[in-house]
Amino acid sequence: MRRAPGVYELTWAPDGRATWSYGRAVVAGLTHIVWHRIGTHSILDRPLAEDHLAGPRHRLAA
Repeated sequence: MRRAPGVYELTWAPDGRATWSYGRAVVAGLTHIVWHRIGTHSILDRPLAEDHLAGPRHRLAA
């Protein structure tokens, strides 16, 4: 995304969007994805969540 370097966009429906970035590995050898925002096209106005520097306490369960 031009407005947020290192943040990527995923589209899954005509008005379904998500923004994400690569995070530091939580498990050695596995890619870690940090989901920032999920919703409609309007999320692209602010692609990063308020606490976009979330640490390990914000991990997704596998």
